[in-house]
Amino acid sequence: MHETPTAVILGLWVNGLGIIRSLAKEGIKTVGFYQDNREIGRFSRYCIPIRSPDINEEEKLLQFLIDFGNKIKRRIVLFAESDDYILFISRNREILGRYFLFALPERNLLEKIVNKKEFYRTCEVLGIPYPKTYYFSTMEELSRISSNIGYPCIIKPALTRLFEDRFNKKVLLAESQRELLKICKSVNDMFEQIMIQEVISGKDDTIYFCGAYFGLDAKPKGVSLGRKIRQYPPGFGVTSLAESISDGFLLDLSISTLKKMKFKGLCDIEFKKDPRDNKFKIIEINARTGLWHTLCTASGVNLCAIAFYDLTNYDPTKKRHIQVIYNQRRIRWINEELDIGASYRYFKRGDLSLNAWITSLKGIRSLAISRISDPAPTFFLFLMLMKHFTKKFFFNLKSTLAVVSKWI
Repeated sequence: MHETPTAVILGLWVNGLGIIRSLAKEGIKTVGFYQDNREIGRFSRYCIPIRSPDINEEEKLLQFLIDFGNKIKRRIVLFAESDDYILFISRNREILGRYFLFALPERNLLEKIVNKKEFYRTCEVLGIPYPKTYYFSTMEELSRISSNIGYPCIIKPALTRLFEDRFNKKVLLAESQRELLKICKSVNDMFEQIMIQEVISGKDDTIYFCGAYFGLDAKPKGVSLGRKIRQYPPGFGVTSLAESISDGFLLDLSISTLKKMKFKGLCDIEFKKDPRDNKFKIIEINARTGLWHTLCTASGVNLCAIAFYDLTNYDPTKKRHIQVIYNQRRIRWINEELDIGASYRYFKRGDLSLNAWITSLKGIRSLAISRISDPAPTFFLFLMLMKHFTKKFFFNLKSTLAVVSKWI
């Protein structure tokens, strides 16, 4: 290692790549730890990639970081791109705190944020508006709820990965009472870990988000607002096209929500505007950067750099700790990999015309992956997509030939 890094990033998927580039914009050197060769951020010219033990091998990963910290011989800033890494840091915060600098919510609060059941109960206690949510543990309770709830509704796990691992989806949609009961019976081993939630009507572009950094003093240092335009998959997915916005009410709501929770660190809050009362209802908080956070950087709010300067007590502008930095520019951001699939699905549903699609691409100033100054991640993505489509083509060709051969 020729140059001593000043920041470490756990995880180098697209979110990690965004952290690398946001820090590089301020000349901050980074080392990135990855565990999968497909992690696209390891190809960035701005980062030194090092393979690390798997997150599921917690003791090995912890010792790996301790050994790395001993080699550096000074505390450097630690970032994490995923919930799993954030929870890992939290569980080992006393040990890791000897070698690294980081800002996280208190342990109990972090666990409540990650566990959606506990999160909504916390919102209830603090008086934070959220979609109507129902909990149950028996078929009798489920039957009562199914008779009273409006449709469509969603079945949501307390921990997102429970459904992602089993269904490759974040939530399951029920259009009727019969469908709700059928879905819930199929996951009856999870009753204590799932909930039923109303679906707030409105298109995907009525979903808003806030990216923020609250310092170790639990005060806001940087806040950025945005709005979804498309997501993948449509309805309940990950942002694929978004724009930065200015909204005084949403700004105050976001800051007051985080203050009520006594939040510390980086975060991503998602709201949906309810047409019934015109109020923003909170959907979730992630105690990390959102996938879209490079939109914040491009619009003038470099949350990762703000966090770095706060944790290192270094202030090159002499202003970062005096005032909160808000959105400076209104621009659009796209995750070019996800938006291809998202656009296709919106077209297929009849929710997007060709002219509307072309218009939606105007104003894009930030891309999740592609960048002329850092082309290797884009090249790697292209190779992976070619490999995927080639494999899919030959699989379909083989299936077609098998069918044709039966008729010959």
